[in-house]
Amino acid sequence: MGEVFAIGLLPTIGRSMLGVLFLVLWLTFWTLGGVVALTHVVRSLAGEDVIGLRDGGFELVRRAGPFRRRYKFDRSRIRRLRIRPHDRAVVADMTKGSRVITTFGAPADREAVADWLRRHLGLADADSAIGAPPAAWDVRIEGEVAYLRKVRRGARVMRSVIAWLLVAATAAAWYASIGHEGPIGSIPALIALLLLAVGSAMTTWGRREWIVRPGELTLHRSFALWTSERPFRSARLEVIHEADSDNDHHYKVVVIDAGGRKTLHSQVHDSGEVVDLANWLAARTGFPYRG
Repeated sequence: MGEVFAIGLLPTIGRSMLGVLFLVLWLTFWTLGGVVALTHVVRSLAGEDVIGLRDGGFELVRRAGPFRRRYKFDRSRIRRLRIRPHDRAVVADMTKGSRVITTFGAPADREAVADWLRRHLGLADADSAIGAPPAAWDVRIEGEVAYLRKVRRGARVMRSVIAWLLVAATAAAWYASIGHEGPIGSIPALIALLLLAVGSAMTTWGRREWIVRPGELTLHRSFALWTSERPFRSARLEVIHEADSDNDHHYKVVVIDAGGRKTLHSQVHDSGEVVDLANWLAARTGFPYRG
């Protein structure tokens, strides 16, 4: 419906570069969303997950109608197997992120599958993990001091390039709108250009990292030549679970001291990374942790 609506608007936008840019973005995101939605529909109607044991791990064959994909899981890369709180799915926490194994079957069946795989792989209980920072984070450890950033350097460079390309495209749309739509008609494009430019500058020159050392957790922020630090001492860590009106479950780990609180990391529908990070931070800082 979204794509049909956008295509129907194409003849009405005339020569407006801003309108063309908007519809191109609209069609791109609706196409991606449509592919994901169609995959879920086919999986719901004619889907199947087959898990097979093998030496050094297991494999998963995921079927959606006539289409099949095979995934291999090596034991050396699996940190734990657990049941996700939100939908009781079987999840494997890997050294480089988490992977959903299956959402099919009754909750008791999924519990049995997770136990079966743990026994085969020789994994400890799902709740006994020592913890670790999220796999996608940039982590640098120097002795007893650890530096955590949510975005790796390569991802930051790529994000900056994409952001400035969007600025260039919006600038071109704004310039074109001056001639075709007059000064008043170009104002929305100018506002979009300024907002994108500010966001791109923050992405390129802004930095935010957590410095972890025994007895202290410090939030360090910088932008160009400006820097700011907020240390937490004699603090505690908490994992907070909240559900909104749409029944979306939110999990976040916060650090709290006498001066206030700050969120270190948050996730929707899954507590795995949040709990792991809290355990890891508690071990390195010595802060008490309450889940």
